[in-house]
Amino acid sequence: MKYKNILLAIDFEHSDAELIKNATDLAFSLGATISLVYVHPNVEYNPYSLAYWGDIYREFVAELEQKHDTKELEFIVSAYPISKENIYIKNGDVSREMHAVIEIVDADLIILGKHHSVVNMEGTLERSMRSVAGLDVLLVS
Repeated sequence: MKYKNILLAIDFEHSDAELIKNATDLAFSLGATISLVYVHPNVEYNPYSLAYWGDIYREFVAELEQKHDTKELEFIVSAYPISKENIYIKNGDVSREMHAVIEIVDADLIILGKHHSVVNMEGTLERSMRSVAGLDVLLVS
């Protein structure tokens, strides 16, 4: 099967460098478009810390995440042949947000790295991705 739109789901870790390189090489060899997605998972905050810090805590965490994302985005764009327009950073339910990006990019192959410890999620995310018609799933640990 010839893939046209490959979606790579990763954590923002430099340990994913080899995975990104291999995925971009695969896309190049197939003449496919490659897109990248990272989803900040829903985070269960400590209710006691929220009671004390409230909005200040949430804003602080959001600001840290945004700075980290910007740094990683700049690194990926400079190091790999993935255009900025093809990088999606989302917040919320990992499965739901990834399904949305799959539709946006019309992905026919998704490569799952160790996205939010997908290997340790007992295959939940992998099963969710396999339910998408016309989408092949490649799980890389």
